[in-house]
Amino acid sequence: MQNLRLLALALVVSLSFVSTVEARTLKVGHVLSADHPVHKGLEHFAKLVEEGSNGSLTIRIYPNGQLGTQQEVIERMQSGLADMAMANVSSMQAFSPLYGVFTQPYLFSGRDQAWKVLSGDVGKEILNSSSKNGIKGLAWFDNGTRSLYCTKAIHKPADLAGLKVRVQASPTTIEMIDRFGGSPTPIPWGELYSALQQGVVDCAENNITALTLAKHGEVTKFYSLTEHSQVPDVMVMSAKVFDGLTQDEQKVIEHAAADTMKYFWDLWGAELDKAAVDAKAMGVEIIPVDKKAFSDLVLPMHAAAGKQNPEIGDLITRINAVK
Repeated sequence: MQNLRLLALALVVSLSFVSTVEARTLKVGHVLSADHPVHKGLEHFAKLVEEGSNGSLTIRIYPNGQLGTQQEVIERMQSGLADMAMANVSSMQAFSPLYGVFTQPYLFSGRDQAWKVLSGDVGKEILNSSSKNGIKGLAWFDNGTRSLYCTKAIHKPADLAGLKVRVQASPTTIEMIDRFGGSPTPIPWGELYSALQQGVVDCAENNITALTLAKHGEVTKFYSLTEHSQVPDVMVMSAKVFDGLTQDEQKVIEHAAADTMKYFWDLWGAELDKAAVDAKAMGVEIIPVDKKAFSDLVLPMHAAAGKQNPEIGDLITRINAVK
């Protein structure tokens, strides 16, 4: 009897050890705070992955740039030294130029069309396009529609004359602001609050949550609804790490990503509505603009992009066909 008990105990210990060895933790990093909707979206993804894999996969989320800058993490992902990250399309253009289509101004007619494009064939094609260079796109995260916010009211392009506008280091965005009549000024996101506060720049361009979640509404009181671009973020994974998973685990990751994309789209929509109310409470004035005056200045960029890269031109044509 004693021998049987020892044998049973050894079996339990052995099974526990096997379970521990087989379980795998995947780390996903982002540069936002733990109370940001993106973090909540990743928590939803983690829950689905752990449930779908019966515990063989665990997702651990690292906010606030704990794993490094976005670019650092993505570069490590190429060789499999990092697992997953949230990225912007500007960073992803280094791995596939197709991501650059989303930096084109006035690409979408509205949020509904953007969802149809991103969840359809065009969106999936772009996500898959970077796998050959080591980065697998998993899902699009809505990042709202970008407009201008400044230390003075902007109603028309002429109002931007002489104003410095913070931009991401994206050639397309720089050209767009230049065509609007402003002076494009690349500044890291983490330095933008103080740059606006100290007058290093006069304006920035982002969705309205930048005023509330990032507190930029404390130092800029005019949000002009140019609605010039809708640039999604993307959840990405090391292709090498993904290929190292079992087929069942790969399916779990992909299904969880698709579910999370829809979950976050709804979550972000609610956040945008809340941000509009909160921004007004901060004393921010929401300003309607002559949107056509802005779009007329930059829509020629679509044709130029298509000439430079026929694949981008084809994507723009296909996006325009989605109603």
